[in-house]
Amino acid sequence: MSIRGDLYNFLHERVVSINDQANACFEVEVLDTASEPSEGDFGIMFGDCVSSVAPNRGATQMLRFDIETVLVAYVFIGDDEEKRAAKRDRAEAMGLEISLWFHHDMTMGGRVRNSRAIDLVDDYFEGARGLYAVANIPVRINETGNSDNNERQ
Repeated sequence: MSIRGDLYNFLHERVVSINDQANACFEVEVLDTASEPSEGDFGIMFGDCVSSVAPNRGATQMLRFDIETVLVAYVFIGDDEEKRAAKRDRAEAMGLEISLWFHHDMTMGGRVRNSRAIDLVDDYFEGARGLYAVANIPVRINETGNSDNNERQ
């Protein structure tokens, strides 16, 4: 499977496993594009997955490593200025929860050698529907130089 598919499946599995309505990521949508949030009011999206490539041992196939992407946790604000702070706080809470998923499962369910959330940057995004609060989470996957990545797949 592609790294995009692996990442999407990992995120989707985490979201559907949440039973606690108090969890910031309860019932969020997962999108494998960062061009525009869907009609939903909250979710996770990601865009480009940029990587280096090199042959495996034996040079029978090319593999991706040092993959970088940015996950975007978003919450629709629109014209609801009264709830702007609460929605910004939810986007941040979603970003922190997502970061924790990578801390607890660095192999993304056995799909990759290693992965980690790097930072969390909160911001706003003006989409076609209006204003969103966002938490941007840069993620690295199959990072070389990491002690957990002694051998490429």
